[in-house]
Amino acid sequence: MTIDYSPDDLQQLLSVSSATEYMSSLFGLHESFKSIIGKFEALCSDKMPELLDDVKLGIAESQLAIQCSLNKDAKDIASDSSLPPLFNDLDEKNVDDMFSKNFAQYSLAIKLLNKSYDSLEDKDEKNLQSALCDSCAGWLARLPKAEEPKAEEPKAEEPKAEEPKVDETKVEGDVESDDYSSIADISDSMSNNLSQFLENYDKLYNGKQEVNNCIDQLAAFASKGLLVDSAIDPLKTQLKSFEDMQAQYLTKLVKINQEFDSIIKEMCTTADSVLLKS
Repeated sequence: MTIDYSPDDLQQLLSVSSATEYMSSLFGLHESFKSIIGKFEALCSDKMPELLDDVKLGIAESQLAIQCSLNKDAKDIASDSSLPPLFNDLDEKNVDDMFSKNFAQYSLAIKLLNKSYDSLEDKDEKNLQSALCDSCAGWLARLPKAEEPKAEEPKAEEPKAEEPKVDETKVEGDVESDDYSSIADISDSMSNNLSQFLENYDKLYNGKQEVNNCIDQLAAFASKGLLVDSAIDPLKTQLKSFEDMQAQYLTKLVKINQEFDSIIKEMCTTADSVLLKS
């Protein structure tokens, strides 16, 4: 079965009549797309890990905000969602193309839900989920673009021209210039990647803070005799997932830094040895 709604049908299906219905629908949408991400990772475990981690982090932050707003267990919120199937299944033959289409459908569904919510008279002006639209646009831009194979036209054989003599001095200079250019590119890339890492690490920290705040609020309710264990337990699980992800990323970065430091020291030692012999 192929899922292919028209824009009008999709807009009608994603129409909401209350803030609660909006948040439940959005929560359910996240759950459905997390399932698609899981299938994609199972089929293509080595593809786009950084992008998928960013998406999963964005989904976790959004679901956490919804859970705190509704003060309900994640399973209960998901069961309240009445969204129709929105994503096509993945298989090994069409995994890349279909995942991209599902990703675009996910982004469009968020926009339509937000649009319907914004039209409500009793909406909350502080819509915590609207930033997801911008995030999805950035995530979609990072998806690899499929290139259509170009048919090779047969080339007529041409007589081989005599190769011009190469000025060895000039070639050596060009190679040296290219080397420095490559090193500069690597340096820029490393700097940009580190900045992205710090930004994502901050997101994880902020996510932990939001979870802790929710746990503190629920603990205050518990001190008054309210039964909130069913809401606190999944929050503690989410808190541990944030902490585990932080530790995993930091461990990888430390390891990479140690390897890079070792390479630089080895290069310095080798260069000093060569210079002493010359």
